[in-house]
Amino acid sequence: MANIESTALKTRSNLRDGFAACEPAEFDTNVLGQFIARQRWFGGKAEPIDKVVVKDIMPLFAQPLPMAVLRVDVATANHAATYQIFVAAVAEDEAAKIDARAQIGRYVARGDKGLLCEAIHVPAFRSELAQLLSSGGSRGSKDITWNVERVVSKDQAPFATATSKVSTAEQSNSSIIYGDVAILKLYRRLEAGENPDVEIGRFLTEKTSFAHVPAVFGAIYFGEKDGPRTVAGMLARLVPAIGDGWSHALSVLEPYLAGDPSATQVPFIEDAFELGRVTRGLHEALASQPTYPGFEVTATEPDDVRVWAERVAAEAEETITAFAHSRAAEQGVALAPAMQDLLTQASARVKTRTAQITRILAQGAGSRIRHHGDYHLGQVLRQKDGQYAIIDFEGEPARPLGERRAHHSPLRDVAGMLRSLGYAAAAVAQRLPEGPEAAQIRERGAVWEQVVRKVYLLGYAQVPAENLATLLPPTAEATRSLTELFELEKAFYELRYEMNNRPAWVGIPLHGIARILAGE
Repeated sequence: MANIESTALKTRSNLRDGFAACEPAEFDTNVLGQFIARQRWFGGKAEPIDKVVVKDIMPLFAQPLPMAVLRVDVATANHAATYQIFVAAVAEDEAAKIDARAQIGRYVARGDKGLLCEAIHVPAFRSELAQLLSSGGSRGSKDITWNVERVVSKDQAPFATATSKVSTAEQSNSSIIYGDVAILKLYRRLEAGENPDVEIGRFLTEKTSFAHVPAVFGAIYFGEKDGPRTVAGMLARLVPAIGDGWSHALSVLEPYLAGDPSATQVPFIEDAFELGRVTRGLHEALASQPTYPGFEVTATEPDDVRVWAERVAAEAEETITAFAHSRAAEQGVALAPAMQDLLTQASARVKTRTAQITRILAQGAGSRIRHHGDYHLGQVLRQKDGQYAIIDFEGEPARPLGERRAHHSPLRDVAGMLRSLGYAAAAVAQRLPEGPEAAQIRERGAVWEQVVRKVYLLGYAQVPAENLATLLPPTAEATRSLTELFELEKAFYELRYEMNNRPAWVGIPLHGIARILAGE
């Protein structure tokens, strides 16, 4: 809970004139740390915050509320990153109107008192941002600025006067929605260099006709004196969606697995085929400019496969070792004997299987292209007509920026979606009541997973053979093997997430790992 009795900022300056005269040392970093630790976008939740340092204060807007961006270094025992926090100073008599989730702490400035809060929850801040994004230009100081770059899009739409709200979706970033027109994604964790979300979105908007992604309207970059630029935000077309693929899959799958007499048809079949077709279209678009800087198409070399396989084996070993010290172990999560045996044997079995895959792929593994990198049902938006739009090209948030921008086999995205389909079946089975039919529910879910996997792959294959021949490995066995390698990679990534965030769910990725290693 927010502790608004704590003082987050005590400054000698007159805060009503703005944050320009404030010093980083005037912020109470313990109070900031408590606020950061509560946020969904903070990536170090597995450990307590060890240290918080305010790097920069960048004034943004003045009246009616002084507003700024804080660049903050946050460190835990095994996590260190830079985040941006948007702050607004709210007068004492207005503090009660601020949502509890936005409250950081009190401020004291030359006898003036009030509340320091996260500015995205303040309508005036969202309105000022819209004006800045609409007109372009920059804000900040002589040492650090926000620079807005517009993207010319045939899908451009006015948004500056639209009503705004903060998205309630759980994300590693924060999003502001402007009417039914645009969405501004503000990146919380900051890394110097090109953000693949903006980079790929701009490429697809400007260089291709692929219609299943939101058009990018513009981007915000940090400009530093004598430093590399860093992406702070991206404005894009708001997709008129009725939900994401994950929520839709669960809604149609639950009555089917529960044995509802009215659920006679196998659900999600048409969706799976359409998702396969759209995924293939994405990969064709990303490979459509084979000499364009950053989007080159190159052959996958044996060394590439060896590096991928070795990384999967290493991550499997690290994950299994870390399990003993995870929240799942601390909370005494009970594992079935078969899953306990798997934890003991998985490292050696993964090494054996990845070595086999490397040998199978020695004769060819297709092409390396830019890809989504964190592809699953939550990253696709379903529209009323059953069409899907793909979002969030950042890649897996826990991986370094260089890895997330790397060229890869398109099958890595395919594997991510296949794992997500399996996750949907397991998640529904897990939340249905335990009872005599529990085993039948799980078996029905396993059969459903097999069916929709095949349909998804059929949709992906709806393309002339000569096009796929340059992207995928040359044989069906090689294609299956490379997909399996990436499914293993994804499953261990899921296990690391669950054992530190949702310990009760660790059985889902463990069962997935067992099935992959068994060749099912």
